[in-house]
Amino acid sequence: PRCQDLPNYAWRWIGGDDMVVVSHPWITKDHPDPDGDQLEALVSALDRMEADEKITGNTGVFYDYCSLPQRERNEKEESLF
Repeated sequence: PRCQDLPNYAWRWIGGDDMVVVSHPWITKDHPDPDGDQLEALVSALDRMEADEKITGNTGVFYDYCSLPQRERNEKEESLF
């Protein structure tokens, strides 16, 4: 979902060990991953990284589409973008 559409509980930072930043190409003009294929690949990659002890369960994930306000943005969201 767009950043603006996430519930408040989705936003929490627990002072984790590391941060993974994800940016990827958009599949369509209106949505980066309409079928969830890239998200599925990301979850698999994060699971492998955790299994290999490259990240922990306290690792934060900054996923560009869900972490930044998307169009249509109001004035406050535009200033954050």
